[in-house]
Amino acid sequence: MKIENPECDMKTNPLPVTVLALCIAPAFFAMKSIAATEPRPDLIGRVTSDEGAPLTTATVFIYSAGPKTGPATLCPYCYAACPKKTKTAADGHFKIESLDPQLRFRLLVVASGYESRFVTTVDPATGPREITMDTLTPEELQGKARIAGMVMDQNGNPVPGATISPEGVEHGSVTQWGGTERFADPMAVADERGLFLLLCQPAVRTVHAVVEAPNVAKRWVALKPGGDHLIRMVEGVTVTGLLKDSGQPLKDALIGLTTSDRTCGSYFNCDDLATDADGHFLFPNVPPEREFVLFAKMDSLQGRGVLPSKTFTTGKTVPRSNWAPSKSNPLIV
Repeated sequence: MKIENPECDMKTNPLPVTVLALCIAPAFFAMKSIAATEPRPDLIGRVTSDEGAPLTTATVFIYSAGPKTGPATLCPYCYAACPKKTKTAADGHFKIESLDPQLRFRLLVVASGYESRFVTTVDPATGPREITMDTLTPEELQGKARIAGMVMDQNGNPVPGATISPEGVEHGSVTQWGGTERFADPMAVADERGLFLLLCQPAVRTVHAVVEAPNVAKRWVALKPGGDHLIRMVEGVTVTGLLKDSGQPLKDALIGLTTSDRTCGSYFNCDDLATDADGHFLFPNVPPEREFVLFAKMDSLQGRGVLPSKTFTTGKTVPRSNWAPSKSNPLIV
C-alpha cells in the first residue's frame, strides 16, 4: 500500500491512486482527541419481529457514521466504530459500547428469515432503539419474480451489508431509468452470509442496479428475475490530494468526485468530503480504471475564489499540482 506523505511537494509528486487497505490515520486521531473529553455513550436497543416476538441472534452492525454538526472529512464507512457489531440476546436486546459522542450512526440489522433493515440517524445519547423486522414469506423466498444471489469480495468472502439499489428496469421493450419503485424493491441488503433477495413485478425482464458496500468499490450489475446471481466486488483505489490558498492549507472545503461518463448504467458519484485542518482530502474505494472529475463546491470556498476541475483516470498515475483559488480560472463542473 502507498500512503501520501503530507509534506510532499505536490508539484513534483504524482497523484496516489492505490488500493485501500486502511483508513487515513491523521484524520481519525484528530477526531479521537477532540471526543476524548466527552462521555462515550453505549448504543442499546431491542429487535423484535413484526409479530412482536424478540429476535434472538439477530446481528446489529454499525454500517456507517457521520458528524452531528459540520461537514465530514472521512467517508461514511471510515470511522473507527464502523466495524463494530453485536448479536441480540434471548430477549432481543443488544448493546454496542463506548461510541463517539460527536457522531450519528446508520445501523444495519440482519436476521435469518427476515428482511434486512437500515436504521438511520441514530444517536446513542437519545436512549434505547426499538427495531422491528419484517418476516419474509414463502412466496417471496421462492417466487419467480424474485432476484436472489450472493455478494462476495475478491477473496471469496461474503460481503454483509452490501446494498443492491435498482436504478433502471427492462420491462416489455422498454428500459426505464429512475422511478423503478413500481417494478422492483427500492433496495436489497445482503445478510451475514452475503445473501440477498430483491422482489420484482412479473413484467420485469432485467434490473440494472448499483452494488455498494464498505471497503469495496461500487459497481453496476444487470440482474434477471427467477435466477440466482453471484456478484463479485473488488477493492477500489484511493484518491488523495491537498488544497491550498496562497500557499496555506484550506480546510472545510467540500470536494466532489464524479465520473466523466454520465450515461445511465455507467455513472458513479462519490459522497462529498471536506478537507481537514491540513487541507487534505481522501476518497477511499473509488472504482478502478474509470475517468473521474474532481472538483470543489464553490459555496464551501467562502468567497476565496473558484477552482479548476481535475480530470484523471483511476488505476493510472497522472501528474498534479496544488489547487489555488482564482477569480479568472473558473471551476468547470
